[in-house]
Amino acid sequence: MRHPWYHLPLYALLVVACDPATSGFKRIAEDTDMQLHVIGDGEHIPVAGDSVLLRVRIAALDSPPGSFFSTERWYAVADLRSGVLGAVLDRSHEGDSMSVIT
Repeated sequence: MRHPWYHLPLYALLVVACDPATSGFKRIAEDTDMQLHVIGDGEHIPVAGDSVLLRVRIAALDSPPGSFFSTERWYAVADLRSGVLGAVLDRSHEGDSMSVIT
């Protein structure tokens, strides 16, 4: 079955309109979106021997950050690289502040 030529712009619009990333965030991996808030002054990317301070603030949509769960802990980078945070660590530098949706 042949599709009329005028369907082509509709297909292109559909592809552009279906961006999977959350508004204001950048898709960095499958099911992982990131938004950079503050760029740190460091040039160093976290490597296996480093530790990072990770603040986790979980909230329902349109609720204040941390209203459901909040914690702050030091983690070994080697432990975090095996999960979804590996893609985030690849894009972070010392002093950066960002939001991540997984």
